[in-house]
Amino acid sequence: MRYVSVCSGIEAATVAWHPLGWVPLMFAEKLTPRECERLQGFPDCYTMIPGASDSGRYHALGNSMAVPCMAWIGRRIAMVDAI
Repeated sequence: MRYVSVCSGIEAATVAWHPLGWVPLMFAEKLTPRECERLQGFPDCYTMIPGASDSGRYHALGNSMAVPCMAWIGRRIAMVDAI
């Protein structure tokens, strides 16, 4: 059987699925902090503060809320309040 792996490493997928006869077609790559910032609606390098590791940036982005979604919810609440 062939599959697409979302594992961060070839070794992890190989150890897990190779004994079952599964062969990976491709591996998905991890998003960069900049790509995560863009997906969340933040400007590029928004979380790039002095001393921040990529891990810390991922953590901060994971605990945030997507700016476009929050703006939309805020507009909808304001619209309902205006009725």
